[in-house]
Amino acid sequence: MSRSSTSSSSSLDLNTADPAWRAALKAVAVAVVVLALGEAVSRALLADVGRRWEYWHPYAATKFEFVRTAIERGDRFSVLVVGDSTAAADVDPKVLDETLGPRSWNAGWSGNFPLAFEQTTLPLLADPRLRAQHVVALFIPSGFSAGDQLTPSEAGLVSSTFVQKRNARQTGDYAYLARLKSAWPFLVARLRHRAEPAALSRYGFLAQRGQATPALVAREPADDSDGSINPRRLAVLRGLLDAARRAGCSLTVVIPPSLTQSRARLATAERLKEALGHDETFGGLQVLDLMHPAFLTMNDFVDLNHLNAGGAETFSRELARILAGAR
Repeated sequence: MSRSSTSSSSSLDLNTADPAWRAALKAVAVAVVVLALGEAVSRALLADVGRRWEYWHPYAATKFEFVRTAIERGDRFSVLVVGDSTAAADVDPKVLDETLGPRSWNAGWSGNFPLAFEQTTLPLLADPRLRAQHVVALFIPSGFSAGDQLTPSEAGLVSSTFVQKRNARQTGDYAYLARLKSAWPFLVARLRHRAEPAALSRYGFLAQRGQATPALVAREPADDSDGSINPRRLAVLRGLLDAARRAGCSLTVVIPPSLTQSRARLATAERLKEALGHDETFGGLQVLDLMHPAFLTMNDFVDLNHLNAGGAETFSRELARILAGAR
């Protein structure tokens, strides 16, 4: 009994413990304190960021978070513009509002080609709470000719926390300290008092500046693709059509304006239009071929595939007229 009691007492006496053990305890205690302080500071810094840190760019957060919040609140869109950089650059919601009434919003993003769109945007459109009169989608036709794998542009969007959380590949939304890396661009913008452009915060739109030239068109890189359409990528539009039908809103797919002279790119556009027109599963889908509209000139472009501010205004006014006639 005496020996047992002595042994137990000695084993619990930290004063007689190995100095290395005590050093380890102190290190753990310091680490816990540092982590706690780091978490407290992170929560204070990120208090105003909300869910924006999940996105791949601060402007993307503005565009997509507006849609996400509107859906949650039950707000209604007059026109919701979606797609890749052609959607982002070519359609000015302010001009649409003048004809169709509020609220129009531009949720297009550069590199948001079909396989990225399927994960960044389509889930929002498939939300049964979505309320929109029109959904307008613009994609550069070459985005449908790539392979079954993600392009580098698409991969950059799909790797975002916004997408990974939805796919349940990234959970644990409790440690603010872990968000700092993703939230850093937002914090820097706030610390430097950088205000977002008014058109972005009000309409999700940023006009492009500049003007295309004949020399720019002449320097267009050669495209050796066969102009074929990838079925896997085309299927994304079928999913988009299904989502629009369930939401009770009209869907218009626009083949966007371009100055391209590439035979391969022109062939891809034609095959995309044919696929959408001949496949009965796309029945009722409105497809607008505005690749070479008479109302646009070279002066309306900033480069081969994107309109400048003046071109976007002209294009959007014509698009609004078409949508108004489809009511």
